[in-house]
Amino acid sequence: MGLPVADYKANDAILNACNFFEVDEDIAGRLDHRQIDVLCGVSLAGVVAESIKFGDGLGGFADLSQLQGFISRATPRLDDKQQKERVRWGCVSAYTTLKRNEVALDRLIDAMAAGASVPECIQILEEAPRLEEK
Repeated sequence: MGLPVADYKANDAILNACNFFEVDEDIAGRLDHRQIDVLCGVSLAGVVAESIKFGDGLGGFADLSQLQGFISRATPRLDDKQQKERVRWGCVSAYTTLKRNEVALDRLIDAMAAGASVPECIQILEEAPRLEEK
């Protein structure tokens, strides 16, 4: 979704997280609603992937904490209802994307479990569409 990944952790149920290079923000560190929408889908992808593949989302704490940090920087501010709507949309968006790309998700899970680097993970994702066509 256009967010450059800096690193990830996939070995601790509390600390699992994907960290991004800084996203564009205004001088006060605020994010517009378009940016929040993208960040919702990406931030929730981890917990949604865990739920799809393992039946639960134990690593979701870090994902949801990260997302709350992004939402708190929204400008204009999001009220409770808008925040809940964004989280729901992010879950649906992540679920749809992951289910459409399940072969890539399976390969990525294996690579992350083996400690693959970010460039190695990106290569897996870039090659996956060709693999799914075969």
